[in-house]
Amino acid sequence: MMPIRIETAAVFLAAVLVTGTGTSIADKDASATDKAKAPSIAGARITSWSNTRTKDRDRVFLVKSAEKITFSIKVDGARHYQWRVDKEVSENANGNSFQWTVPDKKGIWKICVRATNTDQDKRIRSLVTACKALAGKKLRAGNWDDWTLDPFCPSRSRHEWIVSTFLKKTSPGQSIQAAINSVPPEGGIVELAAGTHTVKATIHITRSNIALVGAGMDKTILVRAAKGISPVIDINKSGDAKARSAWHYNNKNDSWLSSYPRKPLKLNDILKNVTVGYMCIRGGGEHSNDLHAIAAAETVDSVISDVRTENHDQYGIQVDDSINTVVRRCSSNGDGGAVFMAGDVSCHIVECSARGNWRYDCFQTNGWWYSPYTELPEYPCSSVLRNSSIGGPGGFFIYSTTECLVSENTSEKAKRYGMSLTISRNCLVAGNILRGCRQVGLNFHHRDIHPYHNDVVGNFIYGNSGDGIRLKRGGAPLTANI
Repeated sequence: MMPIRIETAAVFLAAVLVTGTGTSIADKDASATDKAKAPSIAGARITSWSNTRTKDRDRVFLVKSAEKITFSIKVDGARHYQWRVDKEVSENANGNSFQWTVPDKKGIWKICVRATNTDQDKRIRSLVTACKALAGKKLRAGNWDDWTLDPFCPSRSRHEWIVSTFLKKTSPGQSIQAAINSVPPEGGIVELAAGTHTVKATIHITRSNIALVGAGMDKTILVRAAKGISPVIDINKSGDAKARSAWHYNNKNDSWLSSYPRKPLKLNDILKNVTVGYMCIRGGGEHSNDLHAIAAAETVDSVISDVRTENHDQYGIQVDDSINTVVRRCSSNGDGGAVFMAGDVSCHIVECSARGNWRYDCFQTNGWWYSPYTELPEYPCSSVLRNSSIGGPGGFFIYSTTECLVSENTSEKAKRYGMSLTISRNCLVAGNILRGCRQVGLNFHHRDIHPYHNDVVGNFIYGNSGDGIRLKRGGAPLTANI
């Protein structure tokens, strides 16, 4: 795989410096974390939303066939609007409201809006251009469907409602598993009320088109009835995400993950369109044997969003062997690690935060690559975008990963490195802030002397006790890093 062209890196660098983190050389003595969380001066921001069905700010609600609903947003600084129902962009809606008629069938739908301005559109195009350069000859169709580009749009500029003809509300003390089991084959929503829900056994999501949604990560709290219930939520058709992940690892010759196309993709074995969000899941701390809050495997087009995990022995969220699955706006506090995604294809970690991780690097990718599956839509390259970590053994560990965009992340005060790329190739590392780490800012480590064709562009690396950038066995083109 050839390295990214210099002109592509230059265009991307310009976009990072103009419309990215909003940090300049003059700002470098300020807190990197504070700067990373500050909005871009050029960015549109959605300030409120409503709908005519519930007349409030509900994100999820029940609908009836054939009824008409108008969705509206208020936004500062937007000039362009795009409305979408699931994967279909509406050609007739170009303002801050959208009228939709519920189809005459049972089901579950996502209504999504992006509100952007010219600078943000340029920024998104720069991300797409960079991803095309990363994909190279692997890009089959020449472009990606617009709905697949959602991870590149900042959350402040997008909003999503989930609506269904089936919604089951569950209060503390009621069985979450029974509510999930009651969802019809067409799919539906299980809405967890605010309050503390005590979980007596792992909650299993084994069917597609299910949304398990709380009232917010500060309002809906899941705790274990006893130590050792792990994970709290398991997302996998077989009912055991960790076992399926181990099977793929130990049976590579028989796995559609490792031996495609010789071993065809088994779509019937994969969960599609699963959403888990807006809740907090608490563990018992070190040595509690509360290993994970959420474990997922063999999912596609799925989302874990706005989940806070606390005090787990291992990673709060682990997603393995999945395709186009996004972990967005999640928060980890005191877990062994924040987010671990292994053996994943065209997946994304976006706008997550981590603090107080103590066992593992806060964010880790392991064995990511570009989607080869012709049975599915073509997806963009994987990305690790706009995440932040404070402390931890390391901030970001990009391991055995290819065709990945690692951009606008912040790592501060890690015990080892802010970010490490190990035996990873053809990645673009751009616009990250790596500050105040005890050893190295950015570490490259490869097993042989051959270059791995990673590009390092426009990163802000300062105040670390050791090297700013350390190259071990091999190198990478370095462009305009500070």
